[in-house]
Amino acid sequence: QRATAAALRTVAALRARGHPIQALVIGNAHDANEVRVHATALGLGDAVSFVGDPRDRAPLFAAAEFVWVAADHDDGGSAALDAMALARPVIVTRGAMAERYVRHGETGLITERDDAHASAALIVRLQSDTSQLLRIGEAAREALQARDGLESAAVALLTALKRDSARAAA
Repeated sequence: QRATAAALRTVAALRARGHPIQALVIGNAHDANEVRVHATALGLGDAVSFVGDPRDRAPLFAAAEFVWVAADHDDGGSAALDAMALARPVIVTRGAMAERYVRHGETGLITERDDAHASAALIVRLQSDTSQLLRIGEAAREALQARDGLESAAVALLTALKRDSARAAA
């Protein structure tokens, strides 16, 4: 997957600059062997672990400093929302479905699809400021809670309108 390969190149760029970053690849991509070969070719060896598709990824996300969502479509959106619910800063790739949930610099970060060096610089800035990590994570959780609150209010309003409409028709 192109976004996963870009994330691996970013990890390689960070490690080349002396940052001891570790990556955990979650999921069972159809091209998992290709991703493993790419990680090996980049010399990432023990810097990347592949865990497949665990039943519950929440403990993995909760233990992470940040979550980079490389998946697209529903999987990517779901992963971003799960990480945000745990107050983990989320990094998403521009153009991916998960981008719709992230406000750059507020509730997460948006990185360009194929720019490993810019992505590495973004991560270095994020990691160098623990207060920013915490602020973005908390803002992500609050935005998600507000979104859930708005959806609940909309459902309640629609239910009330349908009930009132049914009463008026009777």
